[in-house]
Amino acid sequence: MNEIVPFFVFCQALGASAGAFTAVWSEIAYIRAMRDGHIDNAERAHMNVIARGLRFGMMLLLLASLALVVTDYYLRVSVQPALSPSYLTSPLHSLLIIYSA
Repeated sequence: MNEIVPFFVFCQALGASAGAFTAVWSEIAYIRAMRDGHIDNAERAHMNVIARGLRFGMMLLLLASLALVVTDYYLRVSVQPALSPSYLTSPLHSLLIIYSA
């Protein structure tokens, strides 16, 4: 079971990187799309692909975090992350971002 923890950490890092990259990419794409004053269908389709990438990255991060917590409970780690206030606010913020995106 200890071998799966690095996989979940990798998934968490991949989700965070993908989410951050697509968030920055979407802001740049939106600024470029608004140069002419309106967003046409091709630009809108491009922005939808970016939004799906952001949603994928955030969901991967959230699910990997949940898997790490379950693994910690299963391995009986002395300090449980789910009992800390910072852990409880992080998934709530992630869910809010995923919902609003």
